[in-house]
Amino acid sequence: MARDSAVKAQRQVANQLKAILVTADPALREELAMLSRRARVGACLELNEGDDDTEPVVRATRCPLRVLAERIEQLRAQARMLEGRLSDLVRQHHPQLIDAVGIGPHSAAVLLTAVGDNRERLRGEASFAALCGASPVGTRPGTVNIVGSTAAETGVGGAVRHGRPGGAEGERRNAQPMP
Repeated sequence: MARDSAVKAQRQVANQLKAILVTADPALREELAMLSRRARVGACLELNEGDDDTEPVVRATRCPLRVLAERIEQLRAQARMLEGRLSDLVRQHHPQLIDAVGIGPHSAAVLLTAVGDNRERLRGEASFAALCGASPVGTRPGTVNIVGSTAAETGVGGAVRHGRPGGAEGERRNAQPMP
């Protein structure tokens, strides 16, 4: 949850930085607008307010751009640190889950948190699908629809059950019949 919060805050700060650029001095805006997001943050980190000869509006724009770029870097570092700690914890407690194709530390941690100390909650594939939010529900005899968004969005259920990748690639490959 803390990592997700850091990533979300990082996106929000990046949007604030772009919003300031909309009203910035045209020369500064053109200089920074063509850069990639990471390069733009790097360029904003290098900005200084200028001296007494610099226009007050330019000085007033450069300061918050630099402060927001610093905040983005702090949040990026925090998210990386939390991702590393999460990965270490999952590898320590359940390394084979991380080794499965298509499961990253975040998805593995969500699954382990949901299971908790009750391993008996996973009695079979149906209980696992229910835990993932992808319980099969028949619409008519012989057909099954996947209900829920968790497994569909992350691909966790299909990746763990069949050793296939998650996400969009997992959805595409899960639609294909098993060999």
